[in-house]
Amino acid sequence: MSRRIRTIMLLLILIVFAGYYIRSRSFDSIAALWRRPPAEPAMPFDNSASLHFDEQTNTDIRHYFEGVTVDPQENNLGHAIELDTSVGRPQIASGQYREAYRTYQKVLAISYRQASPMGIGIALNVMADVARRANNQDEALFTALLAYKVIATMNNKEETGVAELSIARMLKDRDPSLSMMWILRAKEDLKDSHYKEDYVRALPGLANSLKALRQNEKASQVLEEAWGLAQPLGDGQTQKWTKSEVAIAYADDLYRTGQHDRAVQVLRSAQAMFSPSEKGTDTYTTILYSLARAHAGLKKPAEAGHDYLSAYANYELTRANAPGEEGRARLDKNHKGLVDDFVDYHLQSKDLAAALALLESNKARTLNDVFEDPSYRQVQDQWREMERRQAKEVADLLQRPDDDLMPMEARDALPKLLALTQKHEEERRQLQTSLQLKEMIVTPSLSKEHVAQLARQLPPDVAVLSFFVREKQVSLFLVTQRGIQYLPLAVDTAEYGRAVHQLRVALTNPSNDFYREPARWLFKRLLQPAVGILPPTVKILVYSPDGLLSRIPLEALMDGERFLGARYAVYRIPSLRYAATIGAVKAPPVRYGIACVDPDIADARLPFQQETGRALEKLYGKSVTSLAGKACSESKLVAVIGSQTNPSFLHIGAHGNFYPVNAMESAIYLSPEEGKGSGPEAQDWNAKAMATVDMRHIDLVTLSSCETGLTDPDVPRDIFGIARALFFAGVKTIVAPLWAVDDQATAEYMQAFHAAYARNVPAVLALQQAQGALMRTERFRHPFYWSAFVLTGAAR
Repeated sequence: MSRRIRTIMLLLILIVFAGYYIRSRSFDSIAALWRRPPAEPAMPFDNSASLHFDEQTNTDIRHYFEGVTVDPQENNLGHAIELDTSVGRPQIASGQYREAYRTYQKVLAISYRQASPMGIGIALNVMADVARRANNQDEALFTALLAYKVIATMNNKEETGVAELSIARMLKDRDPSLSMMWILRAKEDLKDSHYKEDYVRALPGLANSLKALRQNEKASQVLEEAWGLAQPLGDGQTQKWTKSEVAIAYADDLYRTGQHDRAVQVLRSAQAMFSPSEKGTDTYTTILYSLARAHAGLKKPAEAGHDYLSAYANYELTRANAPGEEGRARLDKNHKGLVDDFVDYHLQSKDLAAALALLESNKARTLNDVFEDPSYRQVQDQWREMERRQAKEVADLLQRPDDDLMPMEARDALPKLLALTQKHEEERRQLQTSLQLKEMIVTPSLSKEHVAQLARQLPPDVAVLSFFVREKQVSLFLVTQRGIQYLPLAVDTAEYGRAVHQLRVALTNPSNDFYREPARWLFKRLLQPAVGILPPTVKILVYSPDGLLSRIPLEALMDGERFLGARYAVYRIPSLRYAATIGAVKAPPVRYGIACVDPDIADARLPFQQETGRALEKLYGKSVTSLAGKACSESKLVAVIGSQTNPSFLHIGAHGNFYPVNAMESAIYLSPEEGKGSGPEAQDWNAKAMATVDMRHIDLVTLSSCETGLTDPDVPRDIFGIARALFFAGVKTIVAPLWAVDDQATAEYMQAFHAAYARNVPAVLALQQAQGALMRTERFRHPFYWSAFVLTGAAR
């Protein structure tokens, strides 16, 4: 049974249930159920037994507020309304989705105990929307369906229409045709009602569904109707938000049909609604971005350039104000289109250095963010306050002081912007020193001058490959001693995505050679155009991935029968910002080290890692500190790292896991601490804990731990998990696997790597030699064994 059929069956079942309850039950009026103030002092009673829900519905509702406590004085609908209007809505508006979810859990708990279907429906609907905004789509849909089931019992068309609209939003991406059916139903229920704003809000969703079904002309008509109905709406916060969303959708459609002048008019109308204090929002950023696209369509590069710059500055402002790492990562993902189009604007202007600088400045953004740790919250707050102030200064600079809606001329803005940027970098450096924060946090964004200087300083044997993956196009920047070249690639993005997925799956199965076809396809489409024009002196590729490419090793791509790794050594970077000193690519090896191998974990020992530990002792002698078995614990390892004063390497041979849902909980499993017993908690050294250790003297970390080289696939332009933690702690280079690895092959790989490294071979070349050593064996020649390990450098 397909997902669509299952979804339709579930919806039909819910509708049948809803119809039954509508016919068989009656409830108090909506106003009485939700808006009435408490007539008597709060009472600690539970009146949920009077709700006419079936047992499964009751169970599902209770699940959402399990563990939530409500004080007796809070157990009234008046407090629930206060939480909704004064706490929850502002939390959502400011992007505090986790906090908002908890607020509405309490609203739900109160409403359920007070037997208020209206309150239950509102809480569930908002929780569904919060889950959707946080990209938890499955939970969002299930919660919206439950809200619909509750609201349908009230026999109120308007509230039912709002619930139907919520379900339509959840289904928009997974099933556009089914989404449109729900929007049409919502449109009918909301039409001619006093919920005019909700009706208007339904229309852009309907237009999107029509576009997905290729009914573009009807979609344009719907959006024109929406804009006509939106303009008379009031000036309240939600009305302005609705008008702005409609304006953005309508302008986007006008842009698509080439009506750029009309798009500018619509967007200027929306822009005029925002007071200065309301501009630091996602919606205003999108308006500026849409203006830039419209001006670009009108062939007005000066206006387009300024609008792009203003939109980008406003994005930086909203990012600085975003609560927590998740909020910032979500903004980065949502505004990828803005960044990509701004890069493309520079490409159209033939400014390759500026385009590459902007692209690379927006990779690995989280490495510049202060690491969230409750133990030094005051320090974090000081740093974040500086970031917010600086972002606002840049956004304010791009507006004329005499007319808040008219932008400063580009020729006037640029010198002032450069001066302000330099001032901000000095402030960041001073505060970082004062607060004793890690160096990673002050790595500056790239400028076109930085990129041009990097190209001039490249050694003859090094080239830089920076991939640029857009929604419908893949391209490549190539930097050599000859300068910067931009290579659009003849690649269908859907085919590219399938090939990357096929290659990753095939590489993780050593029992067949299915990797060959996608490896050759990707080489021909992605690398051949660059490799074909590389100077013959190039031996090392400095590689900045983008999109899904971060999930596969570049070395495994094949030119005929030859792997790329046999031809070039590959030095992966999170961003060119961390290769500004290109000499670090061939940094000389360090002579001291720490080895933590084969932790004492029941039924999970790694005997071949013991062999690696002994091999390191033989190679480095007394210069290496060895922790094996029970000694390979978090406390002992952290203590040894702290006591080491010489530049050192760190080798960890242990089990590890990458958690995509919460990448910073990814962990390496070490021996249980003495006196703490056994179990995952006692063995878990997670990314958050790693980041708090001072590792500025650790030049190289080699990890024989499964998947520790992965980052969050949902934010592919950024870096999360163990790699982020180690770089934040100060590590300069990491060698880690992209998938679960074989213990014996890993031991041989690491021994070959360190044998070369101990001979004074730079890490990037030692890695290539280790790959070649396994490639030449009969048993481990499959790329499953040797290509999993990638070297990533982030030298400051």
